[in-house]
Amino acid sequence: MQTRPILIPLVFLGSLCIILAVAAGLILRNAVSESMIAKETLVERNWLARERDQMLNQLSDLEDTYRQLRHEYELLKREFDQEQREIARLRTQLARGITVREKERYEARINELEELLAQYRVDMETLIEDNQLMMMEGQQMASTLGQLTRKSQELERENKILQEQVHMARQLDIANGSVLTYIHGRRLRETDRASRVDVIQVCFEVRENPIADAGERTVYYQLIGPDGGFISDGEPMRFSFNNDDQIVTFQSQFVYRNQDKRVCTRWDGAHDFVPGGHQVVVFIDDKQYEPLFFKLR
Repeated sequence: MQTRPILIPLVFLGSLCIILAVAAGLILRNAVSESMIAKETLVERNWLARERDQMLNQLSDLEDTYRQLRHEYELLKREFDQEQREIARLRTQLARGITVREKERYEARINELEELLAQYRVDMETLIEDNQLMMMEGQQMASTLGQLTRKSQELERENKILQEQVHMARQLDIANGSVLTYIHGRRLRETDRASRVDVIQVCFEVRENPIADAGERTVYYQLIGPDGGFISDGEPMRFSFNNDDQIVTFQSQFVYRNQDKRVCTRWDGAHDFVPGGHQVVVFIDDKQYEPLFFKLR
């Protein structure tokens, strides 16, 4: 009768201990579960951050490559500009953070950009090959054109030399030139006294030239005194010789028929000659001949 009161409190304490143990187990389990979830969340967050950073790096590499290719290949400028805008848009969105579902979508889009870049590289390699082929063809054409140009210039020089040779061959040659001085009287008398000379006769032979132009020729004469000055009978005449203005003392004409011809011309211009050496320079067409000398005393 005395032991029952003691047994009841023991049973109550045992039940209480069991309840506390169960509660502690539940609390511990919840704590462990929450810790594991937190760890899993942190791991996932870190993994997503690494994945995001990797994708950002990929976008940076893509952007740099597109920028470089855009600079080198103007033909693809519009396409590169469009892809660079897409890269900038993706970078802005990634910078805000991503979820697992968004990660897959961004990866897919970045892969598309990389595939596009690979295709651009193929296109550009083809373009480079075409450009190299065109450059080789252009160089060959330039080389051929250079050879043709040099040949044309060489032929032009040869043609010019030939034209000059033909022109010189068609010019008239003279020989056996002479100058005689006379004094008027009942007949012309030859004299070499300067004070008495009033007529000068210039003679020469025009040689046969089958390729020269036949027809009338004008001969221009320059009479030069001992002091080197031109002698004339008043206002000196002038004529154009090889685009140069020349003084002429007198002139004459003759008809040339491609045969030897003796030409003589007299000039009776009034002039007080002085003693010393004189010369007569003859011009026919565009050729100047060696001077003919005579001396007066």
